[in-house]
Amino acid sequence: MVDQAIIDEVRSRNDIVGVIGEYLPLQRVGRNYRTRCPFHSDTHPSFYISPQKQIFYCFGCQKGGNIFTFLMEYEGIGFFEALKKLGEKVGIEVKGKTRGKYEHLYELNELVSEIYHQTLFAETGKAGFEYLKKRDISEKTIKDFKLGFAPTYARLIVTLERKGYRREDLIRGGLIVGTHREIFRNRVIFPIRNPSGRIIAFGGRAIDDKTEPKYLNSPETPIFKKRATLFGLDAARRSIIDKQEVMIVEGYFDLLTLHQHGYHNVVAPLGTALTEEHGLILSRYGKKAIIVFDADPSGIRAAIRSISQLLSNMDVRVVELPPGSDPDSLVHEDPSRFNQFLDRAVYGFNDGLDRAIVKPLAKGYQAMAPRAGALFAPTRSMGPVYSAVSVPARQAYSHWASLGSTKPGMR
Repeated sequence: MVDQAIIDEVRSRNDIVGVIGEYLPLQRVGRNYRTRCPFHSDTHPSFYISPQKQIFYCFGCQKGGNIFTFLMEYEGIGFFEALKKLGEKVGIEVKGKTRGKYEHLYELNELVSEIYHQTLFAETGKAGFEYLKKRDISEKTIKDFKLGFAPTYARLIVTLERKGYRREDLIRGGLIVGTHREIFRNRVIFPIRNPSGRIIAFGGRAIDDKTEPKYLNSPETPIFKKRATLFGLDAARRSIIDKQEVMIVEGYFDLLTLHQHGYHNVVAPLGTALTEEHGLILSRYGKKAIIVFDADPSGIRAAIRSISQLLSNMDVRVVELPPGSDPDSLVHEDPSRFNQFLDRAVYGFNDGLDRAIVKPLAKGYQAMAPRAGALFAPTRSMGPVYSAVSVPARQAYSHWASLGSTKPGMR
């Protein structure tokens, strides 16, 4: 039980506007502040904050409360965790034995991340370190994102058991399959964090191109839901709020390279197109989304699917990269050239979609033409997306679809 005096002091020394402003962009309206509600799909700002009363209220979904309530709702944590987090912000130590329901999983992930990170800099992690060096990832970036390495030889289970963890804990945490097989072996490790920076899962990249799958993520756990998680959001959140703009890329290395070159408002879905949950989360922080997916068939398909999840709440842009390229390779080759594509090829929704999809089809890129029907067909069921596509786009689709039914190799 925490003394009420401590609770009152933590509340009085934290300003609700300042705390919520770390998570959401705020606009001053008279004595109050407002923003789009983070708890429902809010197209018009209906979430108000009162500095005088130190409370918030949404006139759309009717959620409201004080500074503790906001943090509990927004981060999905209990009262004690919210109290402790707010206490740390103002230098007040909150003591107590109350723990969150899944605190043991967070602690387990922190420990595992530290083990992987230390391994990367040890002799057993040399292959992983060399791989990152080959990908031009700097030591600063490695430390900023706490990248690690899981060696081929399974050592994680033994290490964690020595620290008191049971195999049931490791299974529940998504670290092993069955009772003895570690999920990550001979892979560079990317800790995956929630928006507040706590590690909830891991991603792994095989360091040899023969291993499949090349990329592997933790299975879902009580604290990790793939469709509601974006890699890098914890590091990008402040920049997205400041710029009111988020750049969405496909992969871990796209994000790390861009971050390394000064683009800090970047996030990446975990190997999938954006979901409705992703779109809602991103709309909490900014108004504009810039899609910078790989210029290949899978990247275009992902872009099409992603647009539909962003349209209702954000201003969407699509960047056209050279055929076969991706942000990672393009920035490493020539950062200024990437800037040119970003500046020149960020278009409004309709024009951007046409240029990113129709242009490759019209030119008949060899790799894309055979799969044109598959690339474009999903938009027919996407309502706002299909209706926003221009007539030339639909004509291009019809053209390639007809070719697909008459020419060998185009089916």
